[in-house]
Amino acid sequence: MELGQSTEIQNDVMVLLAKHVIATVANGSNFVFSPMSVNLLLCLIAAGSSCVSKQQILTFLMSPSSDHLNAVLAKMVSVVHANGTERSDLRLSMATGVWIDQSLSVKPSFKEVLENSFKGNCSHVDFFNKKKKSIIKVVSDFLITSYLFTRQR
Repeated sequence: MELGQSTEIQNDVMVLLAKHVIATVANGSNFVFSPMSVNLLLCLIAAGSSCVSKQQILTFLMSPSSDHLNAVLAKMVSVVHANGTERSDLRLSMATGVWIDQSLSVKPSFKEVLENSFKGNCSHVDFFNKKKKSIIKVVSDFLITSYLFTRQR
């Protein structure tokens, strides 16, 4: 399957997902939702999953393999990270981070996909002992730093 065709399929999946969320969750209220973020999350979960879970995610995302899906979404991420350099009317930014409880280990293959395909990073956090406010601060600091970095490019 060609990368361009696969990108269109992923766009269709995101629209389908957005329609479902709007119809079931938003229910006529103000609601903010990022289908691409959910798509990226599912791709990351697939990268760290095995057998049945991975196959279910790939089936939902209509992708033949995790490697193929990573290539498609890496292309989408590269467009966002281009930050309008190719099109003067386009200005997007994104910050990709994953926080995992410090008691858990991370598969090297998962971390590799996160860093290389999605230009993200992985951090360990003590979800059990830290207060909610300090965890929110960790995430907020990451987002602020990522935003300032993209603004300086």
